[in-house]
Parts: sequence; C-alpha cells; structure tokens
Amino acid sequence: MRKPFAHQLRGLEQYKDGKNYFHWDTGTGKTYGALLLANSLNAKSLLVIAPKSAQPSWFQELQEFSFVPTIMTYEKFLREGESLNLFHFDFFIFDEIHRLKNIQAKTTRLALKLFAKIPPSEKIGLSGTPLDKHYEIYTQVKVLDFLYIEKIFGKWKDFKRGFHVDKWGNPV
Repeated sequence: MRKPFAHQLRGLEQYKDGKNYFHWDTGTGKTYGALLLANSLNAKSLLVIAPKSAQPSWFQELQEFSFVPTIMTYEKFLREGESLNLFHFDFFIFDEIHRLKNIQAKTTRLALKLFAKIPPSEKIGLSGTPLDKHYEIYTQVKVLDFLYIEKIFGKWKDFKRGFHVDKWGNPV
C-alpha cells in the first residue's frame, strides 16, 4: 500500500472525531482517503455510490485493498436502491455527495430512507465541489448523520425558516 499524504492522515483523525465528510479539492485523493478509512475500520464489504465518471478511479484504487466492493451510480441507486436492504455492507461511501443537496429529490429521499438508521461511523461523504448555497450542507450531513443534524439545526422546516429558503431550498 502506498504512503498516504498528510491531509489524508488528518482526514482519518478527523473522522475519529466525528467528522464524516471529506471536502477536499479535486485530485487530492478523496477516493484513496476513503478507502484508507474503511481499511482502518476493518471493513470487508463496501457500498460506493459514485458518478459513472468516477468509477474507473474507484476500480483503480481498490486494487490496493482487499474489500468486496459494490459500486453503483446515483442513477442505478435510484432505480435499484430499495434492494440494498437485502445485503450487508460494513461501510458506505457517497462519492460526490453534493449530488444529494436537494432534500426533495427522489435520490436524496431514498438515501435518507435507507441510510438514516446506519451509524455515522459506518459512512462517509466525499466532495470536491464547492457548495453554491449555504444550506446545501443540511441534506448532505443529514444523510451522513441523521441525529446530529437535527440536534444542531433542528428539522428541515426549522432550518429553512432560519435561512429563509422555500421547501426546495431556494432563497426567498
């Protein structure tokens, strides 16, 4: 296994402190960092939800690890996600989690339904894309840590009232 970069090691430490979101610039090793994390947690089976364009990178990076991965696109997740409860995974990775920024979108609602009961210590979100709007983080963090977000910000209706957004998250 190759030597991780310093920021990847810091990411592992931050994860242990309860921060399960890697928001690093494009090309800085989020994929490898997430796999290092899953490896450090002794995960054997992974579910990776990633855009199709990112999948070659996942397959390349996975060669250094002994995971049993399931990799699916967000589109396939939307079509077949309900069947995932038939399988056991030790760790869940949402690559380009900014795809889940709209709390009303079908993909986001499915992710919330399927992953709300999974402990935050078993999932991580990755993104290198800046958030366009300050409230987009709400949905992403909610998928990763359902209880934490509501302790900090309350329910979505309270959050959107505080940030003056409509039910789709658009400024009003």
